[in-house]
Amino acid sequence: MYEKMKEYTPCRIHECYFDNGTFIELCTQTGIKRLKGFGRVVWNMCDGKNTIENIVSRISEEKTADVNFLYNECVKLLLKLNTMGLVIMNWDPLYKERKIQYEE
Repeated sequence: MYEKMKEYTPCRIHECYFDNGTFIELCTQTGIKRLKGFGRVVWNMCDGKNTIENIVSRISEEKTADVNFLYNECVKLLLKLNTMGLVIMNWDPLYKERKIQYEE
């Protein structure tokens, strides 16, 4: 479903967070959001250098789940974080304005 997004390089744009090693708490305008397990790994790898494919590959090394399932869940999480204004889906350091980054 999200096949063309494998080469996207997501990047955190929200740096107000706390990582205690088990979960991450993000301080947002609407309150605290908590990511643990899968979400924590995805968040920590959103540095603008790792592709979504790299992120899923890393997660699949630790979890025994279908790669396509992990890929779809990763993209869904990133789209949600993008909607919340916490992540840029496809980081480009030369692009300074925000725009809709994914069209169905």
